[in-house]
Amino acid sequence: MTSGWLSLGYQQRTVLNTYLSDLGNSTQLTMQFKVALNNSTDESKAVEFPPVVYTIRSRMINDETTFTDYYLNGWLSQWPNVGIRRESNGNYYLQAAPYSSSGVRTYKNYTPAAVGYYRVTFNFRMNKFADTGGATFIYIHLGNLAKSFTVPVINTWLNIDVYIGYLS
Repeated sequence: MTSGWLSLGYQQRTVLNTYLSDLGNSTQLTMQFKVALNNSTDESKAVEFPPVVYTIRSRMINDETTFTDYYLNGWLSQWPNVGIRRESNGNYYLQAAPYSSSGVRTYKNYTPAAVGYYRVTFNFRMNKFADTGGATFIYIHLGNLAKSFTVPVINTWLNIDVYIGYLS
């Protein structure tokens, strides 16, 4: 225990996110707390507290759609004129063209949505802003959780990586 730790009342330790991400659903994480009351770094002289065991409740839905081979992988559109296109650099993308003064709704359903914390990450590009007078945005909806993001630029690949929240 250091004087800084004592004055703050706590000690922060960093755990690599890669370690935590690798913990699977229903695995156990044991936290062991030991403290040396005499400023010693000798672990054998530390007071050992009972371990605390946490059970990890997570479910990773790892779904990557590259649209190669013109495979939609469950993506749907409200418009019949949706298609997969290939750029000259080899990138594939989903193209959905709305009727005049309409928005584009391209979506994918994941069911059932389990109770837990959700994070969504994806890359996207839009080649035209909405002509309905309002902002062009990405809307993510999962159960009772929702997030909306305004698209700041067109013809540029962008990334969304966001914690959505806890679905109960």
